[in-house]
Amino acid sequence: MELLMHPLEELTAVRRSHPSQVFVAHLNINSLQNKFDKVLLMNEKLRMGVFVITETKLDSSYPDVQFKIPDYRIYRQDRKIKPSKNYKTIEVLPLEVNFSGKRVMVLGIYSPPRKEGAEYYYNVEEELNHVTSWAMAQCPTLALLGDLNLDRLKPREREGKFLIDLEEINQFTCLITEPTRVTPTS
Repeated sequence: MELLMHPLEELTAVRRSHPSQVFVAHLNINSLQNKFDKVLLMNEKLRMGVFVITETKLDSSYPDVQFKIPDYRIYRQDRKIKPSKNYKTIEVLPLEVNFSGKRVMVLGIYSPPRKEGAEYYYNVEEELNHVTSWAMAQCPTLALLGDLNLDRLKPREREGKFLIDLEEINQFTCLITEPTRVTPTS
């Protein structure tokens, strides 16, 4: 019987075998306030170049200094009560970074748990196409990180099909090859 590693131990092992590589990561934390100590521990072990955290549940009452990580800059986009004027279904935080002389546009993307219906899926598809086209016009290399609350591993269903189409059209490579969250209803 194979012993399964805790995900942080597994990532730490990957990090140790690639110490000079830039490590880019995403975490859907579902409320940062009470879990910041875990974020600090993760970053201490993984030393990430870019760390996108979604579903923080922060607002302007939480100052940046409360979540300061030494040697890192905080870029945040707190959720507003009203949806974004630009997008109805996704929240996007773009950040252009330079890794050893190579420009990379990192898109932190979050989409709240989905609503059903053809119009919803049409809007998600249009908005993802728009934001990726815009980002690629800004920078030759693109990294998308986040939680779309869509299942790419269901290629015969609409949500999986349009994500795969988006990858193929833009020559993206998806690193997710197995479910990242398993629940009784997933």
